[in-house]
Amino acid sequence: MGSNGLYILTKNSTIDLYSFSGGRVRTVAKLGPYSAGPPLSISPDGCCALFAYEPHHAVEIDTVQGVN
Repeated sequence: MGSNGLYILTKNSTIDLYSFSGGRVRTVAKLGPYSAGPPLSISPDGCCALFAYEPHHAVEIDTVQGVN
Protein backbone atom coordinates (compact mmCIF):
# COMPACT_ATOMS: atom_id res chain seq x y z
CA MET A 1 0.00 0.00 0.00
CA GLY A 2 1.30 3.43 -0.89
CA SER A 3 0.16 6.98 -0.32
CA ASN A 4 -1.53 7.13 -3.72
CA GLY A 5 -3.05 3.65 -3.88
CA LEU A 6 -2.72 -0.10 -3.57
CA TYR A 7 0.04 -1.85 -5.52
CA ILE A 8 -0.82 -5.29 -6.89
CA LEU A 9 1.61 -7.92 -8.18
CA THR A 10 -0.17 -9.74 -11.03
CA LYS A 11 0.26 -13.19 -12.57
CA ASN A 12 1.19 -11.44 -15.83
CA SER A 13 4.43 -10.20 -14.22
CA THR A 14 3.29 -6.61 -13.87
CA ILE A 15 2.82 -4.28 -10.93
CA ASP A 16 -0.54 -2.55 -11.10
CA LEU A 17 -1.72 0.39 -9.04
CA TYR A 18 -5.29 0.77 -7.81
CA SER A 19 -5.80 4.51 -7.33
CA PHE A 20 -7.68 5.50 -4.17
CA SER A 21 -8.74 8.81 -5.66
CA GLY A 22 -9.83 7.63 -9.11
CA GLY A 23 -10.85 4.07 -8.31
CA ARG A 24 -9.10 2.73 -11.41
CA VAL A 25 -6.30 0.21 -12.02
CA ARG A 26 -3.28 0.89 -14.23
CA THR A 27 -0.02 -0.93 -14.89
CA VAL A 28 2.97 0.94 -13.44
CA ALA A 29 5.74 -1.62 -14.13
CA LYS A 30 6.37 -4.61 -16.39
CA LEU A 31 8.74 -7.12 -14.81
CA GLY A 32 9.75 -8.88 -18.03
CA PRO A 33 10.88 -12.49 -17.91
CA TYR A 34 10.68 -12.79 -14.13
CA SER A 35 8.13 -15.00 -12.45
CA ALA A 36 7.48 -12.55 -9.63
CA GLY A 37 5.81 -13.41 -6.36
CA PRO A 38 5.27 -12.08 -2.89
CA PRO A 39 6.51 -10.31 -0.91
CA LEU A 40 6.10 -6.95 -2.62
CA SER A 41 7.31 -3.72 -1.10
CA ILE A 42 7.11 -0.24 -2.67
CA SER A 43 9.34 2.65 -1.63
CA PRO A 44 7.59 5.65 0.00
CA ASP A 45 8.08 7.77 -3.14
CA GLY A 46 6.68 4.98 -5.37
CA CYS A 47 9.83 4.83 -7.52
CA CYS A 48 11.28 1.48 -6.43
CA ALA A 49 9.84 -1.98 -5.87
CA LEU A 50 11.25 -4.93 -3.98
CA PHE A 51 9.84 -8.35 -4.87
CA ALA A 52 10.77 -12.02 -4.92
CA TYR A 53 11.30 -13.87 -8.16
CA GLU A 54 12.39 -17.23 -9.42
CA PRO A 55 14.59 -17.28 -12.51
CA HIS A 56 13.44 -19.56 -15.29
CA HIS A 57 15.35 -22.83 -15.27
CA ALA A 58 16.01 -25.17 -18.15
CA VAL A 59 14.57 -28.66 -17.99
CA GLU A 60 17.08 -31.46 -18.40
CA ILE A 61 16.23 -35.08 -19.09
CA ASP A 62 18.80 -37.79 -18.34
CA THR A 63 18.63 -41.57 -18.67
CA VAL A 64 19.49 -43.92 -15.84
CA GLN A 65 20.19 -47.59 -16.50
CA GLY A 66 19.44 -50.40 -14.08
CA VAL A 67 16.14 -49.03 -12.77
CA ASN A 68 13.32 -51.62 -12.67
